[in-house]
This record gives sequence, structure tokens and C-alpha cells, in this order.
Amino acid sequence: MDARPSTGSRAIQFRAYVLCPDTLAALALVTTADIQELGILHPVLQNSPRRHSNWETFLRSAASLEGIDGEPRRLFRHLLNALPNSSKGPHKASHQQKHCFIHSLLGDRERPSIKVHIAKHDGNIEEAIRTSLAELGFKLVIRQREPENPKKYRNVVIVEKDSPLPNLNKPHRRGVYTVTPEEGFYFVQPDESVVFISLDKNTDVILELVVLRGVALDAHFSGPLYDWLLQVVDKACNVRRDCRPYHLGKMVQWGMNLGARHCHILGWAKSYCRKLSDSAMETHDKDAIGSMSLFWALSRAYLPTEVIDPIQEYLDESALPSMGTRNVASGAGFTIEVDDVKYEFSTAERAPPEGTATYGYSFPGHTDGSATNWTLSWIVDEWGNETGGNSYVDLSLKVVVLPASGTLIAHRPRGYHATTVAKGKGSGTAGFTVAFTERVAKAYAEFVASKGVGAVIPFSPAEH
Repeated sequence: MDARPSTGSRAIQFRAYVLCPDTLAALALVTTADIQELGILHPVLQNSPRRHSNWETFLRSAASLEGIDGEPRRLFRHLLNALPNSSKGPHKASHQQKHCFIHSLLGDRERPSIKVHIAKHDGNIEEAIRTSLAELGFKLVIRQREPENPKKYRNVVIVEKDSPLPNLNKPHRRGVYTVTPEEGFYFVQPDESVVFISLDKNTDVILELVVLRGVALDAHFSGPLYDWLLQVVDKACNVRRDCRPYHLGKMVQWGMNLGARHCHILGWAKSYCRKLSDSAMETHDKDAIGSMSLFWALSRAYLPTEVIDPIQEYLDESALPSMGTRNVASGAGFTIEVDDVKYEFSTAERAPPEGTATYGYSFPGHTDGSATNWTLSWIVDEWGNETGGNSYVDLSLKVVVLPASGTLIAHRPRGYHATTVAKGKGSGTAGFTVAFTERVAKAYAEFVASKGVGAVIPFSPAEH
């Protein structure tokens, strides 16, 4: 159950490839003619772990790696200067490029429905389960949720078999619980997409957990796209405040929140912990909004209607604003960057207002106060987890989701859940979460009812 393929981190693989003596030696022999005439046919580009489409994007990515200095940096800059009509930065995508981008990501995908699938088989659940992988692209598995057990799981550190014991001296940790197949846990393998359902007393179907693998990984630009997403997470976790300092790894947030619990202030999170210029903060915020909005668009395309429809109904009824920050006003439109091309979708729907990014993050057993029945998470990279660790766990459903890049998860936030601690040093995951916290929902309803009267941070930078 613990065996899994080694995927590693594309960023780590690319860094190792760029700094490999053989690569540097080959680059030292590259001439202007090589760049202009051979293009992507050159062995240096063909052997790269990233799927760069041209010399310019390869060299810009190499030169921008943190900690690259000395002779390698001079070499990359020299080759960049040899590029014909080399641009100074990303250029805007054309209408045709944006159309191809969307089609490559989403195609003609139709959002699945579990109830429609079961009805198609005349209500025969066994037949619907048997045909689910072929017809829906994921397995249906019946699994009944156990009663919530706070005494067993609350603030308990969750580990997998043969994991090193974590430090229990940090606040709020009450012990260790090991999840194993012998304890009745279902381990979702890295290449396995599963939707878990339960049956109520009337044998009606209830969705419990959704795990979809390989999301957007078959797009021809998936390598550079996921690299950019990882860069957004990495930058965010370096310049924004860790909102869970007592947990392993980092979690940072942006969008709407209530600040510290004693403040009772609703508004856009003041999340930066480093001194940055206004333009730098705006750039970081636009990247955060872009990555979260892409996440939201993929969620609406991939996740079953039984997940997305109730979330959309909540958003419509609550009239919450779309995602914004103190530096970027809420509204429509977002931008993402792939291979030095900026894709601007000026009228596209943004993500809901609350978002987080995590890097190497692990949390003990807990529940979340949520205004909806669902929380959405997206793993954009994982590394060093060949022998286990860093897995999402639904404790009352007894399911362990082994990490894999391109994994989209919809889970029940009010049930006890956790992530297992890392088994080895230098392992972890990186990703995003869209949440719908109950505290923000109630505060925003009060804000609307009082017509903005009270200690409320303005919802637009223009109102500061």
C-alpha cells in the first residue's frame, strides 16, 4: 500500500539539470547560430526536465533560479543577450493563444454527476460502480463514515507506518495515531482517482470525498504551468505571514478574513511579513489571484455537480465578493503566466474570496467551521514521498490520500481530517486551498445587514 512511483519536484529536477557540469559545459559551447537555427532541437533543450518551447524561456528560467550566481549566471545572461530581439519580460498572449490555452486545459469537458450516472443505470448502484471508471474517469467506492470521535482524533498527530515520531512538545498536541490498512484505512494510490460515496438509511447516495488525479497534466504546457504555480506558492510562503506557526511547514493566506480572533475586523488579509514595495505586493497579489482563479475554474470543470452546485448556491445567496486583496480590488479578471507568456482573462470569473497556500505543511486532527459542506484543495507539487508521508487523511471516513502532483481534492471540512507527517527530511507537498469559513460568512452577512456600519476594513484599495 505504501509503494508509489517517484515523481519528485520538477523545480528541483530542473535546478539539478541546469547546474550539472555536463549541461554547463554544453551551454558554454552554444553559439548564436545554435540558438537561431536549431531552436528546440538542441540537445540541451530536449533533455531538460521542463518542457520549454524555446531557448528564451529556458534561459530565463535558468537565470531566475534562486542562488544561481557566479559563472553560471554570467553564462545564462550571455546567452540571453544573444537571442534575436529578446524581450525584456513576459509578453501578452494573443486571442488565439488564450483560446488554445483554455481548450488544452478544459477541452469539451462536461462536469460529471454521480446521481445522473446512477440514474443512467436505472438506479442500480452496483452497476454504476462497476462502470464508473470507464464512463466517468474515476472509481466510485462505497464507504460509510464513522461517528466523529474528538477524543480519538482532536489535535492528535497522524503518522503512517514506520514514520519517525514527531515532536510533541509543541502546543495543542495530544498524542500520535498511526494509520494503516490493518486499521481499516483505504489508501488512495498516486495514480488512482476515486469518489467515495455513502448510503443513508433510505439508500440515498451521499458524496463524502473526491480525489481526482492528473488534473491539467495532459496539457502540452503542463510542465511550465505547474512550475509557475509552484513558484507562486514558494514566493507566497517566503513573503507572507505563517498563519499556523505551531504546525509543521507553512500556511499563508490572502483574500478575506477576520484577522486575529480578538480583533473582530472583517476585510482583506494583511498577510505580508516582509517590507516590499507597492508594485511588488501588487505583483504577488495578482499571481495569487491568478493561481486561485485557475484552481477555481478547474474545480468547476472537473468536480462533480454534487460538489460545485451547492458551493455556487452558497456564493450566490451570500453575495460574497470575488477574491481581492489590499492591493488588488475585488472584481472580474485574472492573469496567469506560462513560459514567459501572460494570459490575461479580463472578464473571467475569479475565485471565491478566501484562499491559502501551503508548503511542506502538516496539521494534526481537527475540524473546520465551514459555511459549506466542502473545502477544495489542489496539490501542485510533491517531493520525497516515495516511502510515505505528507498524505491527506479523512479520519472518520478512514481514507488516506497519498500525495501526487495534479491532485484535486474536495473534502468534508466538518469531519475530522489531518495530514500525515513527513517520513523523511526534504519531503513535502505544495498547493492551494479554497475555503468557506463560517466566521467570515457570518461577519459578511452582518456587514451587509448593517450597510457597512462597524469596524470593517474597506473592500477596495481605492477606499483607503
